[in-house]
Order: sequence, then structure tokens, then C-alpha cells
Amino acid sequence: MLTLYLVIALASVSSLFLLSVLLFVGVRLCRRVREASLGACSVPEGHFSGHLVDVSGMGT
Repeated sequence: MLTLYLVIALASVSSLFLLSVLLFVGVRLCRRVREASLGACSVPEGHFSGHLVDVSGMGT
């Protein structure tokens, strides 16, 4: 019974790893295509627009 749990745990961790690698590669390719074609990909850059980000280091 313990072997079954270990196999299930290994399969789930492996699938999560593969999913994250595929997502990482997909985002990288999408950014490369977007740079070449000026906005062909619809992946958002982030939650906040650039003018809302505090870069002065002063905090809030």
C-alpha cells in the first residue's frame, strides 16, 4: 500500500515539474514571438501597469 502512495506522489511531482517546464518554455517563446511581431501574444506582463510601480525605494 505504501508503494502505491509513493508511486502516486512521484507521478504528481513529476507531472507538476513537467508542467512548470512547459509553461516556462511557452512563456519564453511567446515573449520572443511578441518582440518580433510587436504584440502578437496575449500573455499579460503583470498585475500592475508600469506607472503604478514605485521604483524610487521610498515605499508607501
